[in-house]
Amino acid sequence: MKLILSILFLSICSTAAFADSPPPIKKVPFLAHMLDHKNIGCPENSSCNKETGALRQKWLDRLRLHAKDQKVSLEAHRKKYGIPINVWTRQDAKLTGPFIHWDSHCKQHRKSLNPILLSQVITKNLGTLAKKYQDKSGLIISKAFLQGTGNIKNYQIPRGERPLYIRSGKLGFTIEEEGHYFGIEFNSNGSFKITKTLQPKNFPQDVACPSSLIEYSKTQNFPKNLYQELYCIAVWDVLKKKFQTIMVGWSCS
Repeated sequence: MKLILSILFLSICSTAAFADSPPPIKKVPFLAHMLDHKNIGCPENSSCNKETGALRQKWLDRLRLHAKDQKVSLEAHRKKYGIPINVWTRQDAKLTGPFIHWDSHCKQHRKSLNPILLSQVITKNLGTLAKKYQDKSGLIISKAFLQGTGNIKNYQIPRGERPLYIRSGKLGFTIEEEGHYFGIEFNSNGSFKITKTLQPKNFPQDVACPSSLIEYSKTQNFPKNLYQELYCIAVWDVLKKKFQTIMVGWSCS
């Protein structure tokens, strides 16, 4: 009788212990990209979801494989998926879609109750993006103002970049992404396309800003703490073979 009770007691204890045991932990293999971010394609220390990271990684893979075939392969990728473009956003921005965010290293961006963040968005067209979110959403796109003949053109450009040349009314840039370079040209309507990198005959030079650009900049609705300074550069027009003056902003080093 004692033997039967002992067996019954051990059986009950074993069942209870099994029932109280936590479920087995699913082991996730460590991958090299996890040194930077848990989601592949996401930059280090960024707020970035899995889907956005996958889109960014797709672009980086294409860039590595086709850096010499920019005009065809990279432009085809932009048309189909969009590419990462650097912008700013407010911390409380109500944005949906493929955005990536970091804390800004600029002191004036962090002083506000609603800080300005460094951001990257995967897009096919900055003009379309701006119209979608407007100013109230918290999306902030960098601007450049071109002094034309009797008029001023307003361009939306990548954050932290300044134009290298002008061609057919477009502002041309050479962009670096993780050690790889590509050319890109922006229209004043916010559309852009990938081009071959171009080295102009003359490189941009810092110049004094004309009064027309100074007055025009005062009409623009920039956040007060976005830029520390607005300054002007003379940029070479490769077709007109002359310099034209452009105003851009500087936030911090």
